[in-house]
Amino acid sequence: MTRLESVRAERGQRLTLIYAVMTCLALLIAIQFVLLMVAVEGFLGHESELLWPTTLGSGACFAAACWLIRHIVVPFSITKR
Repeated sequence: MTRLESVRAERGQRLTLIYAVMTCLALLIAIQFVLLMVAVEGFLGHESELLWPTTLGSGACFAAACWLIRHIVVPFSITKR
């Protein structure tokens, strides 16, 4: 395998990783939007027991999104050194 083929293969693997992370992030954003709708509906309906579970769920989605983004940012900064 030549150097050019190796670089192309590595770039293809990076793009596959980026697409997978973007898909997961889109799914997490959709889940957070649903959680936001449930929280607002509970707030407007004076159902305060819905606020804490939706807040914790949204925080978990945020943490998962940060963890996924780290998988894109960290490998690229390591390979550019």
